Amino acid sequence: MFRLVGYTVAAVALAALIVIAGAPPAAIAAPPTKADCGSFTDVFERVKCRHDAVADQMEYTADTAFAPGTGLHGRAEPGRIKHLVNARARGQRAKGQTTTAVLKKLAKAEVRGNRKAGHLVPLSGFDDTDGDGICDFEQGDNSAQCAAIELDEFGELQACNPEKKNKGKGKPGSGKFEGLECDLFFDPENAADTAEAADMEQAAQEMEEAFGAVEDDLIEMNGHLDAVNASLSAGPASLRAAAAGGCVIPNFGSAANDAAIALRALTVGSRWVASITAKAAGQTIVLFGAGGNVLGSVSFLDAAAAAIEVSYIIADEIAIDQSNQVQAATAACVADVARQVGDLATQVAALQVAMTVQHGEIQTNDNANTAALQARLNEVEAELARLLTTPQGRREDFPSP
Repeated sequence: MFRLVGYTVAAVALAALIVIAGAPPAAIAAPPTKADCGSFTDVFERVKCRHDAVADQMEYTADTAFAPGTGLHGRAEPGRIKHLVNARARGQRAKGQTTTAVLKKLAKAEVRGNRKAGHLVPLSGFDDTDGDGICDFEQGDNSAQCAAIELDEFGELQACNPEKKNKGKGKPGSGKFEGLECDLFFDPENAADTAEAADMEQAAQEMEEAFGAVEDDLIEMNGHLDAVNASLSAGPASLRAAAAGGCVIPNFGSAANDAAIALRALTVGSRWVASITAKAAGQTIVLFGAGGNVLGSVSFLDAAAAAIEVSYIIADEIAIDQSNQVQAATAACVADVARQVGDLATQVAALQVAMTVQHGEIQTNDNANTAALQARLNEVEAELARLLTTPQGRREDFPSP
């Protein structure tokens, strides 16, 4: 016997199974809070504090957010993990090497105060015969060689042209435009006058703001990364329900998508801060009196920006993958419902045929019964008529008195 009511209920229940099951809330770790640098009265101490705070956030990203065993670590390619670890190492190295003295040199280099009043740096000891640290060229020895701003490819000092007045490499035989620009040294930390001191303090405040902005970006980033880890470790409840059967669309939550949206904006911002800082530092900041580039030892904002960008890429890939899973599950669910609805339609059609057959059989039986009854009634009517119309003496079966 077909049960139409039962199939109707089943269809309703099937439609009700198309639900979005939410993942249970999970505890989210907390990245380091914003460093309290306001207690430092010296602006360079505050810059150092902010600088180190950026390194600490980068350390948290590599060691906690992407630690082995976390969901993010499992979803990230080894090369990207290595990049984050390298960025962390750069931050910690800069944290150890960058002192307030180095920051003062950076500020001094940025304002580029009294560079013309500096002294030429000797290329070697042979170019400083009196040991005063000044290239003998300044003292009239035209054969003495002085050190250039740029180091060679092996990190060694190069000879410069003391008469060169412009930057960059000049063409041979072009006089004051030939060769490399010379390095100069003077007091690398202290301002030459009040105006330069004000400029250095302004430069330090700009660095403090730059490091503070990146610190804020990293705090926000790490918060999002922790949320993604929590969602990945919990897993969507619908996937567990799917094991028990039924049409269930997974719900991964919005952590990965929220992280991708936020980190995309942070990537742009952090890159901008790193670029502005690099330009302000002149890209070829001289560690006066020693040659080389102080930018490499203090400006690791590019590493922080790269860490944010890598994190954005990973979060975006996770969000896209989760979206694809939801769409695939939805399509499969719709196809399953359509199949089952098709099966139900087939069953209903079969039931209709069966009911038509049964109705025909019942109707046929009813017609036969009606005909038999009518025939019997006709017989009774005929017998009654005969009895009523035939006299007593003429009815053979009429009983004798």
